[in-house]
Amino acid sequence: MSDLRAQIRSYVEDTIERIDSDDVIAAVSIQPVVSDRARSYTRPTWVAAGAAVLVLIVVGLPILYFSGGESTVSGQSPTTIAVSPPTVPSTTAPLAPPVTEAVTEGPWQQVGVDVMEPVVGIFDMEAVGSGLVAVGFDPGADLRQDGVIFTSNDGVNWVRLAEDDPALTRGLVLMYAVTEGGPGLVAVGLGCEDATEACSYYATAWTSVDGASWTRTSQDPAVFGDPATQTSSMDDVVATDDGLVAVGSLDDWTLDDSGVEESVVTHPATWTSPDGVVWERTWLGEGYELTAEVWENVNTSTMNAIVQDPDGGFVAVGAMLDQDGESTAAVWTSTDGSTWDRIDPTSPVFGQKTTMTDVTWGSDGYVAVGTEDGLTPAIWTSLDGHSWTRVDISNQPFDNSKSLGSVAALGSGYVAAGPWIGAPGEWPWIEPVTVWTSLDGSRWNQVLEVDGHYAQAIAVIDNATFIAGAIYVDDDVHAAVWHGPAFDPENPPSDPLVIGAWNEE
Repeated sequence: MSDLRAQIRSYVEDTIERIDSDDVIAAVSIQPVVSDRARSYTRPTWVAAGAAVLVLIVVGLPILYFSGGESTVSGQSPTTIAVSPPTVPSTTAPLAPPVTEAVTEGPWQQVGVDVMEPVVGIFDMEAVGSGLVAVGFDPGADLRQDGVIFTSNDGVNWVRLAEDDPALTRGLVLMYAVTEGGPGLVAVGLGCEDATEACSYYATAWTSVDGASWTRTSQDPAVFGDPATQTSSMDDVVATDDGLVAVGSLDDWTLDDSGVEESVVTHPATWTSPDGVVWERTWLGEGYELTAEVWENVNTSTMNAIVQDPDGGFVAVGAMLDQDGESTAAVWTSTDGSTWDRIDPTSPVFGQKTTMTDVTWGSDGYVAVGTEDGLTPAIWTSLDGHSWTRVDISNQPFDNSKSLGSVAALGSGYVAAGPWIGAPGEWPWIEPVTVWTSLDGSRWNQVLEVDGHYAQAIAVIDNATFIAGAIYVDDDVHAAVWHGPAFDPENPPSDPLVIGAWNEE
């Protein structure tokens, strides 16, 4: 599997050649070298818009730093979305017309370009109340990533909120997932609050009543790990009747006498909270050790995604290392969100060099998606979350794709999109954002292909579908959302809709 760190290094070197050296003179000691401590494949933190990506190796516990130009905000007035009770747009009322002409062919549109173009990317998007909320990332003024909040009342007209909120700009902020819960909204990811010096990141949650202002959790060693030798991350979250459950990882680092990391043991980890404000780490799974040589060449993700079924059970998916040191797709189940069991890791259904990136529950049970060796999409299905089947896609329309980054349930059937944000390849790897539908999770039809870079989230609201991720334009990466009518798996198009210039290149 291609190493994501090599992608960053290549992009840094290419970008620095395009900018004046004075732009980076202040970043003394910063070198285009990458440490894997920023969740190499799980939630990469690797791009910046309009300037160089600068990475600093810090003695002890390293972290990624970024430099970028200031972003701008749409001239639209901020909007506040309703977060309770949950509602969806009427099926009889058409959505508002697009605010951009970025894509004009067919019923599909890239939307919110005026707000999103300065921003680097989107990690997650969820239907909340009567609208949508998306979380993204952008270079901050202090050379670290800032959190980005987008909201929309109709999925077409988007605004950015809380751009100057210290909870989203102080130190490092990477929000990987968002959901309705707590006081209104809860986002999770990783961060550190030190605004002036290097710091060890830890699993972090943010809460908000309406998206306009946010509060964040502080470092608590008993919950998020000892900052002297541990780092942690919440990679996904789900809201339940009893509160919230988050999944991710906790890393134990071994340092040499000079404070440089020698190896790390990565554990799957889960947290629960009644309100999104107070958290408890409820489970720490068996870990695996990564040496420098291993983390240079393998997918090091753990728990990437979580879903709750209608009976209250939980399934989480991701990847672990097997006895041969190879990445293998992994599934964990729980009845309460606090204690977890891993499904047979020796089962050949998961395979070597595989990763599950997302999971959903729908009309035919669970569907998980991911990649094999970063070169081939991978799909699994399960009726109960315990017994899994690997879908044979050899004669299905996935020839031009390498990975799937997201999957969602439709009223009847499923919709999946790719590529995954962690898809390997020489930076900048460019693939079209592609979408498939299926009635049962086993037989798939390609329905859409648009200019893009990656697809990290899907939201389905009544008669509309929304895809979120990033698009590669003019040698730069920008956050992107595409909007169109809901897909009908029972009546897929005879030919996939192709939008943009991808097929002309």
